Amino acid sequence: MSDQDVFPMGALNGLDAFLAPTTAEAFLRESFGQSWRHLPGAPDKAAAVFSMDEFSRLLGMDVWSARTMTIMLDGRRAPPNAYCAQTVNRTKAGGLYPRRDRVMALMREGASVVLDEVASLAPGLQAIADMLAGAFNAKVSANLYYSQKERRAFASHYDRHEVFALQIVGKKRWRVYKGQEDAPIEHPRFLNVPQAEYDKKKGQLDREVTTGPGDVLYLPRGQFHDALAMDGDSLHITFSVLTPMGLNLVQDMVLRLIDDPAFRADLPRLDGPGGEAALERHVDRLAARLAEMYSGENGRKIAKQVIEGFRSPPTPPYSVPTKS
Repeated sequence: MSDQDVFPMGALNGLDAFLAPTTAEAFLRESFGQSWRHLPGAPDKAAAVFSMDEFSRLLGMDVWSARTMTIMLDGRRAPPNAYCAQTVNRTKAGGLYPRRDRVMALMREGASVVLDEVASLAPGLQAIADMLAGAFNAKVSANLYYSQKERRAFASHYDRHEVFALQIVGKKRWRVYKGQEDAPIEHPRFLNVPQAEYDKKKGQLDREVTTGPGDVLYLPRGQFHDALAMDGDSLHITFSVLTPMGLNLVQDMVLRLIDDPAFRADLPRLDGPGGEAALERHVDRLAARLAEMYSGENGRKIAKQVIEGFRSPPTPPYSVPTKS
C-alpha cells in the first residue's frame, strides 16, 4: 500500500512535504526534541488541510462541552457559565454545553476560541495526525486556536509534548524564549504552575517570528513561548506529538510484574522475623528479578515493543458495502 493510499493529502502527502522546505531526515537530525524551528510554507499548503469555513462548520457541531471548548479573553479563561448552559446534548447526557449566542457575543468582544481534539472532525487534519503518529511512533492530537488581532489568549508558557503549529488563516506573531523546562509531563508537578514561575524561567527572548498561512512552527517539549494574532483573525492548528518515554516502560513493567508472585507478595514487616535483614534480602531478590527481565537483549526487546505499540492507531475510513 502506498503513502497516497493511506494519506490522501495531495500536496501534503508525507512528512517531507509537511516539513518543507527542510526534509524529514534533516529535521530529525537537527531539530526534533532539540530546538525550535520556523518552516515557511505557502497558502495552498494550508488550504489543502483546513479553512475558515470548516472552522465555522465545526463551531456549529453539537459535539462541544465546557471541557472541549475553551474561550479566552485578554489572557483570562472565561468561566464556563459565561458561554455554556446546563442542558441535554444529542446523546441525552446532561451537562454544560456551549450556547451559540453566548459564544458569538464573546467572539464579538475579541475572545479567542480553542477547540480540543478536532482531528477526527476534518479529513485533512486527521490525515496529518495519522502521518505524524506513524512518522514519530507517537500519540497525536490536534487542537484548533482562533484568535483576533492584538487580543492575547495565553500568557508565556510551555507545552508538555512536541508541538507542530500549522497556520491556516491570518498571521500570528510568536515570541520564543531561551528558557526550556526539562522534559515536562502530564503530571501535577507540571500543571497549574504560577505564572510568576513561568515568567522567571522563560529567560530572555530568543527570537520573534511571524507565521502566515502554510507556515509550520515546531516547538520542542518544554520550550517557553507566547503568541499574538496580527492583521485581523488568526486560525492555526496545533498538532501535539507525544512520544514514548522511560515512564512508559515503567508502566509496562508494572503490567508484566502483576503475573509474578514475588512482586505480589507483601513486603516483610520491619518488626517481623528477621527485621530489616529480611526486608533487605527481599528487595535484593526483586531487584535481581527486574535485572533478569529488563537488562540485555530481553530488556531491549521489551522496550521496542513499548515503542512500537505506543502510537495512535491509524484511522482508515469506513467502507460501506454496497449491493451489486
